[in-house]
Order: sequence, then structure tokens, then C-alpha cells
Amino acid sequence: MGEVEISARAYGKMCLHASRYPYAAVNGLLLAPAPRSGECLCLTDCVPLFHSNLALSVMLEVALNQVDVWGAQAGLVVAGYYHANAALDDQRLPLSSAESEHLFLTAFKHQAIVRQAGPTLPGQLQGKATAVCTSRRPGRPGSALSWLLTPLIFPLHSPGLLALKIAGRIAEFFPDAVLIMLDNKKLVTRPRVPPVIVLENQGLRWVPKDKNLVMWRDWEESREMVGALLEGQAHRHLVDFDCHLDDIRQDWTNQQLNTQITQWGGPTSGNA
Repeated sequence: MGEVEISARAYGKMCLHASRYPYAAVNGLLLAPAPRSGECLCLTDCVPLFHSNLALSVMLEVALNQVDVWGAQAGLVVAGYYHANAALDDQRLPLSSAESEHLFLTAFKHQAIVRQAGPTLPGQLQGKATAVCTSRRPGRPGSALSWLLTPLIFPLHSPGLLALKIAGRIAEFFPDAVLIMLDNKKLVTRPRVPPVIVLENQGLRWVPKDKNLVMWRDWEESREMVGALLEGQAHRHLVDFDCHLDDIRQDWTNQQLNTQITQWGGPTSGNA
């Protein structure tokens, strides 16, 4: 697979989504113009999906269909999936025995490596680092299983079953799709390095993409833009599909936010 370029708009909306719901897991779809063979995959936009009940298949199908139709009208395809786990130090996955068996079989299919976690983690797991301030909200206590999908995937930010399932579904229709995991520990106002882990599909495995193939038009500009938007509380106005389902008057395409991003950094912010 070739190069991937992440636009300021796509990066910014992912970070704003995670920052609006620091206590919850969030996910969304990544959009790009369909590249020709060998061309760079330019992720120009993203659509925030859910911050609650991420696994509801009916709502997910509705969202995927609407985003696919809307993107096609703009000449875009669903080219990837992003996900941020709820916990800052996400090394636990409380499961029933039936769920454990199901997850093991799915992980085995993806040539995953499964190992039993150690004793219960002390205290409470911390929520995602908010980009508005340095404090972190407490998450849910827990322990149980720690899953390493391959020895190469970062253990604290490895995608779970849901992320693999959705990303795999997208890859069925767009083989060059990417899976982006947000690195919760680096989600601060102005991170020194991009708080993202980009994975690519290799057969039945999702493995980290060569960092030299992950491109930014202007990382410093993207970094400053997101910091300024967060300081201006722009994340409070981000609309995900959950919000739209609660009130259909809310715009899940976030045109108002897109305008803010374009005004901040110019047209290239929205077009990789």
C-alpha cells in the first residue's frame, strides 16, 4: 500500500470528537477522493459517528449508508475508520465467558495473539486526556483480558473487536482502507507529535503502517489549528451521528465547523 495523507480537517474533527466526549469511546468514518492505482490516499474529511452504543448494528448500517451516499455526491469514498478507546490506559476488556470465546475466535481469524492479563489494575482507569485542559476524567474500573492483535501493534491502543469489524467491512469495498487509532495519552491541546496510529490491512491482519508513508501537508499548521479550536471551545459544537439521531435538525456533516477550519488555515486545511 502507498502513502496516506491526513488533512487538517480530518485530523481536527477526529480530535474534536474525542475531546467532546473524553469519558467515552468514539468512532467515525474517513473520506477521500478515490485514488488511482499507486496514488497517495488523501484523507480529506471525516464523519464522526458515535459516542454511545458504538456496537448497535442497525444505527451503524444507517450511518454507513447515509455517509456513502453523501460522500459520493462530493466525489468521495469511505476510505477508512477511526476509533478512540474510552480508557487512557486501555489494557482491560471485561467479558463474559461466551463473549470471551467469541472474541478469541475472531482474533484467531485475524491471526491475533491473545494473552491473559495480570491482576486487576489499581484504582480507576483514567479517561481520555482532554485537549481543553490537562486534567483527565476517571473512566471505568476493570481488568480481565489484554489483547495484542499482532506483536507490532501498540498494546495500549490496539483496536478491539468492534474496530476490526467495522474497518474490515470498509476494506471489503475499499481494499486500501486505513484504520486510525487515536493515542489517548497524546491527546492534549498541542501535541508534539501526531496522536494517531495508522494501520493498514494486510490480508486478515491490521498492522501499523510505515510512519514514512503517513504524510501531513503541514503538521505544525494542523497542530496549531486544533489547539486554537479547542481553546475556543469549538469541540462543543461538533455533531456526531448520535446527536443527529437524537435531533435530526443537527448537521452530522458539520458544515459550520468545516467553515471554521477553512477560515483558520485556508482551503488546503479541508483538502489535505
